[in-house]
Amino acid sequence: MSAPELVHIIDTAWKHAELDLQQEGVTVQTSRQLHDAALASVTFSHLPPIRLSCIRGLVAPSFQGPCLHPDCKLPGCEGNRLYIITTSPLLMRIKLPHHKNACKWGQASIEF
Repeated sequence: MSAPELVHIIDTAWKHAELDLQQEGVTVQTSRQLHDAALASVTFSHLPPIRLSCIRGLVAPSFQGPCLHPDCKLPGCEGNRLYIITTSPLLMRIKLPHHKNACKWGQASIEF
């Protein structure tokens, strides 16, 4: 698969996720679509490169539950998470409290 084809697939996934989110709101299906589009973007395209270990437990904005990182002992931690800033256009923020340098940085999160 060529790079332009991959970018087209990722852009199409984002567009479908954005449209479904606007029409249906936050559901299991739209959360999965956002997660898949974000995972593809993080891994292959628009965002700075992120280790797969950071996105392994990345949760969609609608997830309500404890941190999914197996070794997390931070009180009130929401884990590595996507946040919706606006829905039209779809703008999201990623917060990663669990990353390679978390201990060195005094548990400071990476956000973009």
